[in-house]
Amino acid sequence: MPELPFEIWGEIHSYLTPDESKKLIGVNRYFFEAGMDEIYKEIRVYNVDDNRILQQLQDPSIAARVKRINMVCYFLPPCDKDGKPLPQRSPCESECSEFLKTSITALYNCKNLKSLTIFLHYSRAITAPFRNFISSLVSKTGSGLQELSLAMTVQHVRFLEALLTAQSWSPRVNAIKFTILPPYCINESKQVTNHNPPTDVVEAFQRQLLHLFWSTGPSLESLHIFNFDDLDLSSLFSNLGGFSSLKEFSYEGHGRAHSPYFLQTLDGLLEMSPNLKDFSFKALSQSLWPASPPVRYYEDHDWPGVFVNNSFICSLKIPDGLSMCFPKNLSGPVLDAFSSSFCVLCSKSQRILVNTLQSLTYIEFRHLLDWITKVYENQDKGVELVTFELDPVKILSAVHLNEILGKIPSLTNLTIGFFHLSVDPSARVRPSSQSRADFEDEIYKSFRTFAYASSGLKRLKLVRRLKSEGSDIRIRLLESLRIALPKVQGSFEQITI
Repeated sequence: MPELPFEIWGEIHSYLTPDESKKLIGVNRYFFEAGMDEIYKEIRVYNVDDNRILQQLQDPSIAARVKRINMVCYFLPPCDKDGKPLPQRSPCESECSEFLKTSITALYNCKNLKSLTIFLHYSRAITAPFRNFISSLVSKTGSGLQELSLAMTVQHVRFLEALLTAQSWSPRVNAIKFTILPPYCINESKQVTNHNPPTDVVEAFQRQLLHLFWSTGPSLESLHIFNFDDLDLSSLFSNLGGFSSLKEFSYEGHGRAHSPYFLQTLDGLLEMSPNLKDFSFKALSQSLWPASPPVRYYEDHDWPGVFVNNSFICSLKIPDGLSMCFPKNLSGPVLDAFSSSFCVLCSKSQRILVNTLQSLTYIEFRHLLDWITKVYENQDKGVELVTFELDPVKILSAVHLNEILGKIPSLTNLTIGFFHLSVDPSARVRPSSQSRADFEDEIYKSFRTFAYASSGLKRLKLVRRLKSEGSDIRIRLLESLRIALPKVQGSFEQITI
């Protein structure tokens, strides 16, 4: 049979999984090349037993296929609370140094490296040979580096220094994922304990981190930061900006330092990133940490902590809209604390989705509605709110609907989740002299006869949340609203939680 063109083999190969590609390596020259590319696409280096992999990379034709290097540095010697190597522990520094020499010789050949991942375990020391290794690795392979993923504690600041002082440190990196791990260490009894590093170490770490972001600023398109330390990065973020190419940004912070107020420090980044399309901010406060961190955290990306109370999450996806999850006890001062940031976010969005960790009272509902109205009035780009989704309010009344329509006349799509219906927006109390049927009739009548504010609303969706199966109110409620708002298309959903 005549040999098919490479384009046809390429089309056939596109339907194969990586494992299937490896198994078909002996079919022909095309499948051999494709299979070898798949086998050596990613190299993982964990400990001194990985010499076999490194020896294979001595062959330049094999090393040229490597696109990603994933290093989890268990081969480094254990350290004390100050980051210094512990004596008489295995592997010793001499073994580590020899391993690094072998590694760098092999990794020099990885000329097509695109992605570098380095996980520095909290219990491992940054030795001088390792700093030299990092500088050499980046100098020899970093010219084409596009993605950089780092995980470390504050004590590993010397690693950042080595990385950023490399002669060929590339400013063309377009994606960074940076994880700050909790400051755990091993004490003299070989137990894992929490250790807060000195202030000068923390300040040096933040300076180097800022240097990292600044040096990649012109080319950076994606920046993701995970802060699992109780480390306040507000001063660092207040100096960020000028990311003309940035399209994705996410920050996730855990601990007391990450209240919703922290969002204010990102104003500069938001204002000076004209191409930003995907923004995500998570502040998970008052976290309950386990006694010791998991060994395989970075690989599994699953930290067994329980996060409670003041969690705040917001994300902006253009053109999908702005999504927010607010903490408990929502108040005017809490909302006002980060209004300036949301002016920037809202100027990029015509859709807002709001979720709260507990159902909103009428007072909290009014705080939120006043705040959203003020934010859109203050932003100067003329963007109007078109779609608003709120879930849940404790009580839904005709007053709630009227206030939304009156304060956001530009609205065309509205979704509201609720638990109970009532005539009174603040309470749901049935007089003892009134039967349940009469009480419900009065509620539906209030929705049917209310003089709603004029608006451009076209679609209204109501979502009733129940803790157990309840009566079906859909028909009577939608009929009442159809009479009061004849131009609005209504829908109803009932969810048991």
